[in-house]
Amino acid sequence: MQNIVNKQFVPLILKTIPKCKKINPSTLGWVRPDGIINFQTSEAASNYAKNRVILALKLPKPFERGVILKENQVIAEVNGNSNAVDLKCFSDKLKGVTFVHGHPSISGREALPVSLVDFITMTSQDMHKIVAYNSEGEFSQLTKNANKSL
Repeated sequence: MQNIVNKQFVPLILKTIPKCKKINPSTLGWVRPDGIINFQTSEAASNYAKNRVILALKLPKPFERGVILKENQVIAEVNGNSNAVDLKCFSDKLKGVTFVHGHPSISGREALPVSLVDFITMTSQDMHKIVAYNSEGEFSQLTKNANKSL
């Protein structure tokens, strides 16, 4: 059987394949069978959450998206509406987590990232941290002090 590949064309084909950028394995994640996403580091998980939240804020119809993190894991992701994210179905998974979410612009002005509702949610659900982003990537956060109760 003859070789079908013409050796003249191989170098041309190889030249047209773009060079891949180096992949940093510390930023890679994988999905477990139960749907939890594991990342190599908690920083990579936080960057994933930030990007997902800001993406929802930059859509033509922006909405709040929340991402629940526990160290280097994404426990859940939930889409809300233009005003809130409903966490009722995750109440058994919120103790000690970091909750990252976005606040869409209100009346054409950028929303202040952390609200009173965020504080109440964090304290009532015994979360470790809550982070709120606006569409520009600016954020504020509340972190529970390990030595004091709220």
